[in-house]
Amino acid sequence: MGRQAVIEITCDRCTRVEHRSMSDSRPEQKEGSKEHYMFRAMYKGKMIEFEDLCSGCESIVDNHMREIDKSLTKRSPIRDKSKS
Repeated sequence: MGRQAVIEITCDRCTRVEHRSMSDSRPEQKEGSKEHYMFRAMYKGKMIEFEDLCSGCESIVDNHMREIDKSLTKRSPIRDKSKS
């Protein structure tokens, strides 16, 4: 039976504990590295930061960010104000 080094994270969003292999983790998650954030957003002065996310919450954040990106990059329709 083989051995594998793992890291344990506690999700900042849902407090779920998850174990990930060191090879699957991001370089900034490895032990002894400086502070990192998996997700950081600021809007109208409100800051949201998640240092660690479990796989489920990471997927949820990915989907929300994809939807936000889609709606923000759409062209706004040009409205003719003279017809009001």
